[in-house]
Amino acid sequence: FEAASIGIPVIIAKGTPIAKIVNKYHCGLEFDPKKPSDLKEKIIFLLKNKDKFINEEIKKNKDLFSYNRTFNEMIKIIGTYIN
Repeated sequence: FEAASIGIPVIIAKGTPIAKIVNKYHCGLEFDPKKPSDLKEKIIFLLKNKDKFINEEIKKNKDLFSYNRTFNEMIKIIGTYIN
């Protein structure tokens, strides 16, 4: 969550618990881990469209992943998606 904590979009593998968080808080993109070309496409897309992705929603949600939040709060957030 280091990138998300400073408002930088992340690229995460589809179907993972972290992907659910990325989708819920609109802080990045998912790629198909079985298709390396999909990861390449997502990286290129973010590089070409970084202004669209670094928007108000990402800036607002970055506070959710801020280091100022306690460890227990982060575990609670992650736990809701893992369980």
